[in-house]
Amino acid sequence: MSLKPNHAGKDVEVAGELNCIPGDEVQVEWATLKMHRIRTGACDDEDHPKAAPLEGEHSAGAVSEEAFSGVGQAVAQNLSVQPASSQVNGGTEGGPPQHSRLMVGCSESQPSSPVTPTGSAFNTSTHKVNIVCMLVMMQPMTKDSLCQFLGEKFLKHKRCCSLFVMNKDGVDVWVPTEVHLEDHITEATIAAESEAQWEDRVEEYASGLSVAAPLDSARPLWHVHSLMWQHEGKSRGCVIFHAHHALGDGFSLMSLLVASLRRADDPSAQVSFPGQKPVLPSSSGGQQQQMQANSEVATTADTALGHSQGEGKPSSECDGPTSSIPRRWWSWLQLAIARCFFFTVLLVNTLVDSLYSALTLLALGDSDTPLKGTRESQWAYKLVRRSEEISLDDIRVIRQGCRARHGGPLPTVNDVLLAAVSAGTHRYLAAVSFGQGQISDNRTDQNRGEEGPKEDCCKENGPQEAGLGIKGVPSTTPVEAGQPTAKEAVAKRLCSRLKRIRVRAQVLMNLRGMQFGTRVSNVETFRLGNHVSTMIIGLPVQKLDDPLERVRAMKAICDRGKASWSPWIFHSLMLSIVKCLGKDVAADTLVKLGLRMTFAISNVTGPAQKAAWQGNVISSIIPSTLGNVHGVTIHFISYDGKIRFVVNADEHCLPDPKLFVSYMTDSLKEMKAAALSSSGMPATCTR
Repeated sequence: MSLKPNHAGKDVEVAGELNCIPGDEVQVEWATLKMHRIRTGACDDEDHPKAAPLEGEHSAGAVSEEAFSGVGQAVAQNLSVQPASSQVNGGTEGGPPQHSRLMVGCSESQPSSPVTPTGSAFNTSTHKVNIVCMLVMMQPMTKDSLCQFLGEKFLKHKRCCSLFVMNKDGVDVWVPTEVHLEDHITEATIAAESEAQWEDRVEEYASGLSVAAPLDSARPLWHVHSLMWQHEGKSRGCVIFHAHHALGDGFSLMSLLVASLRRADDPSAQVSFPGQKPVLPSSSGGQQQQMQANSEVATTADTALGHSQGEGKPSSECDGPTSSIPRRWWSWLQLAIARCFFFTVLLVNTLVDSLYSALTLLALGDSDTPLKGTRESQWAYKLVRRSEEISLDDIRVIRQGCRARHGGPLPTVNDVLLAAVSAGTHRYLAAVSFGQGQISDNRTDQNRGEEGPKEDCCKENGPQEAGLGIKGVPSTTPVEAGQPTAKEAVAKRLCSRLKRIRVRAQVLMNLRGMQFGTRVSNVETFRLGNHVSTMIIGLPVQKLDDPLERVRAMKAICDRGKASWSPWIFHSLMLSIVKCLGKDVAADTLVKLGLRMTFAISNVTGPAQKAAWQGNVISSIIPSTLGNVHGVTIHFISYDGKIRFVVNADEHCLPDPKLFVSYMTDSLKEMKAAALSSSGMPATCTR
């Protein structure tokens, strides 16, 4: 990186040399041009010179040509972003607005705090992971509203106004600093002919942030992009929070964000999360209501574990003082045997999973499919696409139908969503492989753009689309009566091969618990950082005649993974590696583990009610991660009683994420239809 003095007289890094692997200048130029082509507007203010921004920053005005010297002056001239200072009311012409240099944040005299070991591993020269969260709103956000939120909520936390630096002992720490708000806000207008096109442009904008606008290490590692769209009297807005993963994981950042949101139908009430009562503003009875909500959550957990109504307790507590001593002794013996059995199963599962994780890290990788990422996927342009909204009532129908048909415990929401990912993967691999004639690592130019049919190619009659053929097999082959056609024979071989391939997912697990309601009330003491671990699960991608059978199989896989201490052991192992061997070794470990698997999957819990930000209703919340090595990353986001799939994919692995998303949503529709047709379905679930 070269240093260049800015207008403040300080040496800053020139943004032209973007943070990418050597030899990717052409790729960065293409990604930057693709991201900036969707921006409109001009910056002709002669009184505001075009200062050379820090690395990837475009907030103070139009980006200068020098800032993109590594990409090319021609690309820099195509970029035109509205100056953030020109959007503020109360500013004088030719001069900065009243709060253009508003400085807020922590005092520099405050002591530094250490970075979590996992956070250090997320910020190395070979492993940089960012988090983006899009808040799509019904109306554009003003800069005054953004500054009010950042000053009152976001910057109250010392982590959001601190620099990520390495001290003299070689330890990563957070050093408090002053924050200039205008340096962290970018305003842009998106040109689109329709609302659907506007949503696509917003997703494209967010997709290129990590490549074309990386975060600057000389400032706190977060940035806010305010996008607006106006066309024929319609207007929409979107606020994109771009933060480094070292600040915190998705669970903590979502909780911190929700602290500023209120219910759209009742602005005086704070939004709540699924399974919790709404948290009202602070009052005399606020603590009592919170204690009641926590008590109900604990009661629900005890009921799920079978401890309600005396179940699983000694008979002395169930039957009263009249119980006989032999009966009490027998109950204690049963409880001791059950606990010993559960503890034995837990130890065995932990040992097996730990050995399996070690073997995966050393040599055991997934089969080479078009969806599997490569080391270049970490620096590639990632496409972010979302699915249509899925009602939680539909998920409830699938859960009830699966238990009615196959019996056993009720599947969880995550079991159903993972089953949809498994079914969507089966459809995609079958379609692509049937069109190619094989399953292979198809990353050549002639194979990247090919798409298979939307129907399942493992059906007996094969695909019905005209013009779809197999290499070396004519579309109409004369066969004798009773003999399978060439397409049917290839489809049969394909189904057999899908049973043998290995497709796994790295599922992120929150080690904190789900106590959101008691944390968002006090932002200053809220605990950020990365306290997550991973669980490796295999996805059954073979053909299954019963859609609900996939849900049952997925539940069995997840239940076995939950009955293990392997995630906690892996988390402790990563902490030990960072402390003993350094964060670079830990980052390489995470990269190698990610390269061995096909998917990365996480579940982000959003508000249970429709939320509003200072009266502006939020229509959807779309989180994603950028900079990971997986070819395909899938997020489950719940909001206002609905769920979305958010897919973040390397364009070389998954050229059309919308096709993959449609496969998953179609699989859920098939599961719902199968659940409704199940006998013994409760009438209350057939909505």
